[in-house]
Amino acid sequence: MKFNRLIFLLSLILVLAVTLRFWNFPLRYGIGYDGSRDALVSFEAKSQLQLPLTGSFSSVGPITFGPWYYWYITAANFIIPNPWAPWISIALASLGMVLLMYFIGRQLQNKKLGLILAYLTSFSPAQLVAAVNLQQHALIGFLTALSIWLFLKLLKKNSLNLAIVFGFCLGVAANVHFQAGGLVILGFLLLVIKRNFKHFSGMLAGLFLSSIPMLIFELNNHWFNTRNVLDYLLIGQYRIWTSNRWLTFTFAYFPEFWSYVTGLPKLPSMFLMLSTPPVLIYLFFRKKLHHAFIPLSIHFMILVVLLRYWRGEKFFGYLQFFHPFIFLFSGTVLYAVLQKIPKAYALILIIPAMMLAVRTTVLNMEKISPLHGETRKRMIALELWGPGNRYKPLECSLVYDRDRIQGLLLFLYMQNRFADDGIPVMIYNPGCPQVIGEKIGSDLIILKDTDKASSFGLKPISSKAVYKDVARWWFKEQP
Repeated sequence: MKFNRLIFLLSLILVLAVTLRFWNFPLRYGIGYDGSRDALVSFEAKSQLQLPLTGSFSSVGPITFGPWYYWYITAANFIIPNPWAPWISIALASLGMVLLMYFIGRQLQNKKLGLILAYLTSFSPAQLVAAVNLQQHALIGFLTALSIWLFLKLLKKNSLNLAIVFGFCLGVAANVHFQAGGLVILGFLLLVIKRNFKHFSGMLAGLFLSSIPMLIFELNNHWFNTRNVLDYLLIGQYRIWTSNRWLTFTFAYFPEFWSYVTGLPKLPSMFLMLSTPPVLIYLFFRKKLHHAFIPLSIHFMILVVLLRYWRGEKFFGYLQFFHPFIFLFSGTVLYAVLQKIPKAYALILIIPAMMLAVRTTVLNMEKISPLHGETRKRMIALELWGPGNRYKPLECSLVYDRDRIQGLLLFLYMQNRFADDGIPVMIYNPGCPQVIGEKIGSDLIILKDTDKASSFGLKPISSKAVYKDVARWWFKEQP
C-alpha cells in the first residue's frame, strides 16, 4: 500500500487540533454567566421540547440575536450522550474550521497551502478560547470559513441549490451574532463577478429562510429589534466617544489582534500582516495568484474599514469573522516564503516561531477555569455533607453574584441534584449578612429558615427561571 504523505500530515494536524481542544476536558470549560446560562437554556429547551425564538441580548443595547446558536447547542444535547454536550459541540465546530481552512487553501492554491492554513488554525489561541466557552459568537469563525468555502465553490460552479445554501449560511452567521453581518458583502461581490441574478435571488432566498425565526419574533413584538437597531445606528452609537485614530488602529490594535489570532509574538505577527499586500501584489503580477484572492481581499479591506469606524466595543472575542482571513493571508505569506528559500533555511526561520506559538497554546491548555474549579469544590462539600441530597440554590439579589450561584445551579442540574423543593443552599455574600444557616465548605450556607429569605434579599434560582428570562422574556415584557 502506497504511503500517502498528504493524509498523514493532515491526520497529524487534526490530532493536534483535537488534543488542543479536548485536553483537560471538561475542566477548561467556562461556566461563567454566559456559559452556564446558555447551557441551562439548552437543557430546558430539550426538556420542554420548546425552542427559543431569539438569542441572548447584545451588549450594545436592547437588541436580541437570532436563535440559531441556541438551536445548535440544544440539538447537541440530543445527539451527544454527555452532559457537557453544548461545550463539546462548540469544540467540534472549531475542529470543523480546521478542515474548512484546509479545503479553502487547497481550492485557492494547492494541498500545501491547505495544510499550512489547517496547521495555523489548529493551534490558534483565539480558536481555542472560542472552543472551550459557550458564547453567542463562538460559532462565527466556523460559519465565516464555511461561507468563504461556499463562495469559492460558487465562483467555480453555477448551482442554484448551492447559492441558496450560501445565503442560508450567511443569514445564520448574521443571526448568531451581528458581528458577522458584514459577510453578506460576499453575496454582492459574487453578483458583481458572476452577474447571475438567478443565483443572487437564490442567495437572498437562503437569507430569508435563515431569518424566518427572527421575523416571526419581530411580527409579534412590534419590530422590537428593528426599532432598536435603527435607534443604535442613527442615535445610540453617537452617545459615547471612542478613540479611532488610524495610526493607533493600524500599528497597535490590529497587529495585537493578529498576534492574538495566530499565537505568534507581536513582531512576527506584524511582519505577516504588513507582508500580505506586497506578497499578494507580487503573486498577482507573476500570475500566480488565484483570482478569488481579489474579491476576498476587497471584502477583508471593507471589513477592516467598517471595524475602524465602528463606535461600539472592539473586544478581540467579538472579531471571529476575521479569523479565516488572518489564517488565509498569514498562510499565503508563509507559503510564498517557503517557495523562495531553501528548505533548510525555511525550517530554521519558521519552525522556532511555530513552536513558540504552540508553546503559548499548550501552556493555556493546563489552565483550569477558576469558577469551574471553585464550583467542583462546592459540589464535593455538598456531597460530603449530605450524599445524594437534592438542593435548591438561592441567590443574594442585593449584591450581584449571578456567576457563582448560576454555576452551582448548572452543576446541580447536570448531576441530577437540583429540585424545586430541595434543601436551600446559598453561597456566602456580604450583601446578605442576616442569613442564618449552617456553613459547609469554604463559602456554602445551608439555610435553616427560608420563610424570611425574601426579606433578606434571597431569591431562588432554577433552570426554568433562567430559560424564561432568556427565551420567554417577551411574554412578560410585551415590547
